[in-house]
Amino acid sequence: ILALLAGGVFGLVKYAGIQIPYVSEWLGAKTGGAVVPVESTLKGYFVTNAKAGNLYVVEGQVRNDFGSPRSSIRVTGKVFADGKKFQRSASAYCGNLMTPEELQSLDLAEISQRMNNRSGANNSNLRVAPGQSIPFAVVFANLPPEVKLEEFAVEAAGSFPVDQK
Repeated sequence: ILALLAGGVFGLVKYAGIQIPYVSEWLGAKTGGAVVPVESTLKGYFVTNAKAGNLYVVEGQVRNDFGSPRSSIRVTGKVFADGKKFQRSASAYCGNLMTPEELQSLDLAEISQRMNNRSGANNSNLRVAPGQSIPFAVVFANLPPEVKLEEFAVEAAGSFPVDQK
């Protein structure tokens, strides 16, 4: 019975990716991990859209620091103004960049549809390997004109492990 139990635990840790404290480390399985923004790539800027007025865009890259491939990586951007008070947040799936011309001409529905493409452009957000980075763009619309943005923040909002089979 103990041998069967031990074999089941080994299988869960080694092949199913289930993390069991102390046991996972003892068997050499990678524990933890995260999707993290690459600080040096982050930038925010305004774009004037022909249909929606001023948009604020936060672009950059996130890196997969998990020990296995991830898919459907999603980020959330937050903007702060007037004494660093939180103003608004927006989310987007990675791999869906838009050119400056597209940001200037597409309507908000099309921009939102692009940001919500789970697979990313050309399926770039389906198998992001460990250590690999993927670009993202989060677009903020309808910001009050009297608000002077002071800073932004980006964090990973979620991702899914890729089936290794």
